[in-house]
Amino acid sequence: MAGGTLEIEGDIAAIVSRVIKESTGKGPRNVTVYIKKNMVLTRMEGFMFPGETKLAKSKDGMEQVMLFRKNLKREVTLPVLSEEISNLVGQPITRYYFDLQPEINEGVAVFLTQGDLE
Repeated sequence: MAGGTLEIEGDIAAIVSRVIKESTGKGPRNVTVYIKKNMVLTRMEGFMFPGETKLAKSKDGMEQVMLFRKNLKREVTLPVLSEEISNLVGQPITRYYFDLQPEINEGVAVFLTQGDLE
């Protein structure tokens, strides 16, 4: 992996912001990235639309938002992120996981690589 860990974490944060914005039309307010051994941990804040935030205040609305966002991540965003992160760090992404908390407009994604990145 070329470059230092902090530089790579910043590059990954920029990739996450760009890919989310390209796939939804709105990028996250903040992306934090940590690299630990073979894990790339990402935390995204403020990525939902105002209408989704309002919808998420009810139980049914929250379920709809979660279903939409999880499907979007699984089918569109995460495969693109996996490929771009893999190209950047020089390691294949073997697995990834995603979860979100619509009530606080926050999500996390964890990407696991074949080898250590540190």
